[in-house]
Amino acid sequence: MKLNIHIASFLVTAVILALVAADADSRSRRGGGGYSRTGVASGGSFSDRAGERSSQHTERQADRQTNQGDLQDDRQQWKDESREDRQDYAEDRQEDRQDFVEDNDDHWDNHHDDWDDDDGEFLAGAIVGAAVVGTAVAASTPAPSTVYVTTLPCEATAVSVDGVSYYKCGDSWYTRGYAGSQVTYLSVPPPEGF
Repeated sequence: MKLNIHIASFLVTAVILALVAADADSRSRRGGGGYSRTGVASGGSFSDRAGERSSQHTERQADRQTNQGDLQDDRQQWKDESREDRQDYAEDRQEDRQDFVEDNDDHWDNHHDDWDDDDGEFLAGAIVGAAVVGTAVAASTPAPSTVYVTTLPCEATAVSVDGVSYYKCGDSWYTRGYAGSQVTYLSVPPPEGF
């Protein structure tokens, strides 16, 4: 029985070896390695595919770099435009403030031009008005000489009588007027009741 098993094993091994040898022989006749000479690998397409993948990788990398450069340029352009917008806005606001000041200065200058021609007419009118008020209030007292100053000699207390502003500085009384475009204070007698 042992002999039968050995013979059977030998026969099976011999058949397997014959099949392998026949396969190897058929491969050697077709170009070897299991590849046909007319197949995909015969033209080197496996290496061509690797080259294609490499070139595609290079192209994608170049595209990524280009896109990153474009994004950086876009960010820089946005920053520049934003800065310019802020600067333009600040300049516009400054111009608006200057225009406002100039418009209001013109308004007040024109308003004063109606009665102040820098000829001292207001000063003369204020002196005459003060003299009339002083004469009416103190008819028995001699009229003091009219004196005007550009600044009051002390911290004055403002008093309004019948719509006229008086400034009391110690025992002296003043009204405000203008000599040209300069503010002056005229020395006047005390208003009625003071």
